[in-house]
Amino acid sequence: CLSSRDGKVFQVLLGAHSLTEPEPHKRLYRVRAQIPHPGSNIHNNKDDLLLLQLEEKAELNAHVQVLPFQREDRDVAADTVCDVAGWGTISHSGHRPDKLYQVERPVISRDVCNHRTRHDHTITEKMMCTDSRRKDTCK
Repeated sequence: CLSSRDGKVFQVLLGAHSLTEPEPHKRLYRVRAQIPHPGSNIHNNKDDLLLLQLEEKAELNAHVQVLPFQREDRDVAADTVCDVAGWGTISHSGHRPDKLYQVERPVISRDVCNHRTRHDHTITEKMMCTDSRRKDTCK
């Protein structure tokens, strides 16, 4: 298994809704390998993907499922509503929630997103934007 620089073993928690409460369907898996996208770069968001190989096969059930992945290289149409979820901070004070948060956000066109008042031409052809309206997955 892989370790971080401080010697901690990397693990993945699957099937969790709460990070602290006991839930019969959540389980920790050790990470055997981390494979970064060959085009990734720590200085920008280009190809910001990391494939994790687990020590053992994940047990799929009603709480742990495989998400569909877009296999063709095409843009998601503007105004398509996407679901995003995570345990990211929910306030500027950095408070992290115990329960998984989910929000629906509409996709906005790359032209609108790249306007100088938004992201000023930093959104590449391999990125997409949503209209956050103060609700997003980043903070």
